[in-house]
Amino acid sequence: MVETKRVIARMRTLSAPTWLWMSVIAVTLIAVLLAIGVRVSAPSDASTRALLGKPAPDFTLPVAAAPGATPQTISLAAQRGRPVLLVFFFTLCTHCQPQLRTVHTAAAPYVNHGLVTYTINTPAESFDVLSSYGSRLGFTPTILRDTQATVARSYGVQLYPTTILIDTQGVVRSVWTGETDEATLNHALRQVAAP
Repeated sequence: MVETKRVIARMRTLSAPTWLWMSVIAVTLIAVLLAIGVRVSAPSDASTRALLGKPAPDFTLPVAAAPGATPQTISLAAQRGRPVLLVFFFTLCTHCQPQLRTVHTAAAPYVNHGLVTYTINTPAESFDVLSSYGSRLGFTPTILRDTQATVARSYGVQLYPTTILIDTQGVVRSVWTGETDEATLNHALRQVAAP
């Protein structure tokens, strides 16, 4: 108790500039610790990039369709012999819409050479939400619903959007997280689906 009183008495004798200086140091230390914590806990795309040069995990997913419509499914295995571009997204992702537009534009010249593009909604959102989202894009993408995020997990997707290019042999050739520019996509697409 006596020791506590001495510490309090000593603290009262400190000048205002000293208090200010100690406060700045304390705030800086807290900021550095928070930054380190965020960096360590932030997701990375390392698990997705680990797929480069390896066979793409197979999947079969339903195509987003209106309630009551006959369900259609798409299987990656059925696409063998054709290059495939996958874009993992969700509608509240701010970078997903621009990425989907860029992918659509970059992929267009390669469609006649067999390229197929699938957008995978993870976790799957309602048809109404996806329909509204598709109308805002200005084109109608083929949206696959990954309801339990099992396909996203098998591809190691932790960041959105994630775009993956698979060659005609079913091997992952390129992985991009976040927005990608059209020139980068064109360069990669030329390698697997040259016109």
